[in-house]
Amino acid sequence: MPVLDEFRLLAPMVPMPAADLTYYAQFLHWLEVNRIGDLTGVGGIVISLIGFTVTVIGVVRSRSAAERAELAAKQTMQSMRLLDTVVEFSAAITALEEIKRLHREANWPLLPDRYAHIRKLLANLRTAQVELSDDQKTTVQQALANLRQIEDLVERSLKNQSQLNVARFNRLLSDDIENLLIVLSDLKAMKVGV
Repeated sequence: MPVLDEFRLLAPMVPMPAADLTYYAQFLHWLEVNRIGDLTGVGGIVISLIGFTVTVIGVVRSRSAAERAELAAKQTMQSMRLLDTVVEFSAAITALEEIKRLHREANWPLLPDRYAHIRKLLANLRTAQVELSDDQKTTVQQALANLRQIEDLVERSLKNQSQLNVARFNRLLSDDIENLLIVLSDLKAMKVGV
């Protein structure tokens, strides 16, 4: 029994009962004859390859899921920016309507503050985070220019209000409102994908 002798050399300090040693030696001999060690090594390699393949598939799926999540986050941010821009356009149009009403009522002392407010809104819209076309930017810029012109005339004529032409002012503002409504409709169409 060569296996038994090798075992005794490897473990000289460990006393073992004779009966246990015989069964153990027989087991080791059986493993050697049937080449179980070789089969175990091959099985380990196969299991490692399967595990590596499963890991690679998991990484690819995780990457794909991360890319989809990133795309969804970008789309959500774009939708939020579009919604903010739609809200700002609506606020600007409402403010212009209020200015027209104040013109009709000849409430000139309140108007300079309203002009400043609407100019800020329009300036923000001009540089909106949503990509506006050149025509849309021109519409916003034209509304700003008209508002500046009206504001200058009102500021200079606060003491002599007879020079103020309410019909002309409101006609300019009405045209701007119509053009801004077209831009607003285009933005809403972008939102719903029409």
